[in-house]
Amino acid sequence: MDTTSLFSEYTTQIMDSGLQILENYPFLSENQYFLSLIFLYLIVKLGCRVIWPAKVCWDPVCLVHNVVSVLSGLYLIYTWEEKMETESCYGLSNPDATTLALQFAHCVSDFLIFLPELIDEQIFIYHHAVLLIASTILPYCPGCIYTTIAYTMAEFGSGAIAVDAEWRKKGGYSRGLKRVVIFGASRLINLYLLYKLYLVTPSSTYFTVTNEGQEIFTVNLPVCMITSVGGSTMLLIVNGVTWFRMFLFYRKFKKKRMAAKKQAGESEKEHVE
Repeated sequence: MDTTSLFSEYTTQIMDSGLQILENYPFLSENQYFLSLIFLYLIVKLGCRVIWPAKVCWDPVCLVHNVVSVLSGLYLIYTWEEKMETESCYGLSNPDATTLALQFAHCVSDFLIFLPELIDEQIFIYHHAVLLIASTILPYCPGCIYTTIAYTMAEFGSGAIAVDAEWRKKGGYSRGLKRVVIFGASRLINLYLLYKLYLVTPSSTYFTVTNEGQEIFTVNLPVCMITSVGGSTMLLIVNGVTWFRMFLFYRKFKKKRMAAKKQAGESEKEHVE
């Protein structure tokens, strides 16, 4: 048997085994789209870490995630059908929730592949943890279109930081002003989207515990309100700290540049005299 036939036979066996697994485990077949995204992220990040040092490949991989998230968000917004603004995404395996599913896959793969780097920057652990929980719950909450736009804008702002960082690594000149403006503007837009989410999110969600048909107790736990408004607020606070740090860096760089320019002018003046 030649190599081509052998490869074809093995491929067929793997596909048959995969289909059998999907038939035996309905959860896998029902969430095949969502799980495929996680698997793809794991493969790409693991391959990057094996080929290059983690500190070299982490930023470019994150930039790729930013770009993919923005493109998926723009596509979903462009192709969004006439639906009620209160409609949910109906779960992470629904194509309408692709942008949210990408965030979940990004967080899980980062925790598994880049955990040492996350530990070094502990604010990322907090950020990823909040984002992971929010991405799990939000697809079932009202306002899917607003959530998608918010995540798209957030990824666009984060992508601006990554592009600027890669540009400076390659020796390009950057004052850092563009990333401060773009990142800050994207978060201001998200404040408006947070308000729109607040309007369509129910403030009361009742959970009842029963035993043999008898109600034991009922509790009002507005999960979507806590996740949409609370989670978004916490992420905005983290992003606010990040923006402030970027702004301080820009101011510091500007002062150094102005001081160097002034010193160069004084040196030129002394030379002329």
